[in-house]
Amino acid sequence: MQEQAHRVGAAWSASGLRLIDGKYPLAVERYVLRQVARLVPGVTTVTPHARYYALHALVATEAEERALGNTETQELLRRCEVVLAAASHLHGEDHGLYGLPQAHGEGRLRGLFTASAVEFAAAVRPAEGGYTRSKWGFLPPYQTSERELGILTAVRGSAGRPAPGPRLDRSPVREGLEPVLGLARGEELRMADVEPYVEQLCVCRGGAQPDGRWLAELLCRASEDGSDEVASRRRETVRLLTRVLDGHPSERPVEEAVGEFLALDPRMSEGGELAGYVCAADWRGLALRNYSVTAWRRLWSWLVGQAAEGVHQAEWADRFAQAMPPGTVGEFWDALPTPGIGATPNSGTARFGSTGSEIRPEEEFAVLAQGARWAEELTGDTARAYNGPPNEHGQELHPRWFAAYLTDRRSLPLAECARELAVVLLRRSARVALAKSRPAPDGRLRLPTKLQQRDSFLFTRGPEGTSRVILRLNRLAYVLAGCGVLTVDAQSWRVTELGRELCA
Repeated sequence: MQEQAHRVGAAWSASGLRLIDGKYPLAVERYVLRQVARLVPGVTTVTPHARYYALHALVATEAEERALGNTETQELLRRCEVVLAAASHLHGEDHGLYGLPQAHGEGRLRGLFTASAVEFAAAVRPAEGGYTRSKWGFLPPYQTSERELGILTAVRGSAGRPAPGPRLDRSPVREGLEPVLGLARGEELRMADVEPYVEQLCVCRGGAQPDGRWLAELLCRASEDGSDEVASRRRETVRLLTRVLDGHPSERPVEEAVGEFLALDPRMSEGGELAGYVCAADWRGLALRNYSVTAWRRLWSWLVGQAAEGVHQAEWADRFAQAMPPGTVGEFWDALPTPGIGATPNSGTARFGSTGSEIRPEEEFAVLAQGARWAEELTGDTARAYNGPPNEHGQELHPRWFAAYLTDRRSLPLAECARELAVVLLRRSARVALAKSRPAPDGRLRLPTKLQQRDSFLFTRGPEGTSRVILRLNRLAYVLAGCGVLTVDAQSWRVTELGRELCA
């Protein structure tokens, strides 16, 4: 008799898992991300252009004054964004030399901009092949920041339609961007009509226009009565950033150069000349903590890479052990330099906190061990900012947790400690992936992981990320450059006279 096949599981769901790519596989980034959002309110990783804050304010004002509905406001918004992209495209090399990213949608629209005229119907369609799929253009990435700044507010029951907020000054916004509205009318956008307004409308020219000055004051000044804590934090961060750049103009990316300065320069330490800034200790502790977060990310990326062709779990852990130098945990820890903050530490052969493409496990372990030492040695507000709330100190992979982990294993061979730690990380990544799992439409479980475990064997679906958690300093610098507080001369970031005036 033929045996009848049968399946195990619910009849309404497909069998198996749906493996997807995920972010933050060890979940060590959460504290840094929270603190960055607190210290840089109004700017995110997807808001690089000051002009869009003003452009969206202009559209909200026009929509309110003309009593436009949702669909009409969406059409106006997308047309205005296309006009801004066209002006930035025509600015060409001047815009590129300024150092700012290209206007939103400019890359997708470049082919249309080569013609003498662009049909709006083709340029603004929110579909595959259009400059964006969103019906609201690039408003969604900016909207939270614009509401936080008081530029916009939501219209109740409007399905996303923006309205002017309490801190929007309509006059300078209209004066700086008024030509956009005229150019956005009609069936087509003639490039010859845009040409006279290139210097006024390009995303890199906001600092020379009234809307840029208005936004600069909004970003750099606290509320008159000091009651707005969010505005005060933002102002203090901007003041600190401009002070660092004013004394040390940098040709390196702001995130890299200023982040290193905040973490390691002695002028940021208690008693240093920059310690008096309200947010100095917060930034110093946060920038230091990011070194440990980055080391965990890079170490995990290296470990995942060891399973590229499939490997037994025991051999996988052995590879980590073999990458460690001889000696005990205590000998390794005690041999690390004791830099204090102010001298860039060395972990043997590479600059501290290296973010190069080649990952050396010993160096990443050294950064983590130094981070564990900082958890014990930092004092005052910097220690508070570095370690976070006391209830988090014992959490797995926290610097204090790692300090206790190393202390308990001081007499253990470093290789054996690494072998144990590999298992800790493997189990943690599995728990994190399960916590983030969600059902797919077909009933299968979406599991965000690059590393798969089958019985005792490990396989990888691709490499994990190695970058530092973004502190939003690059994005803040771009926005400040776009409204005239900073400038970029031959890729060197400098503070303008306006920036000095507003941040005094």
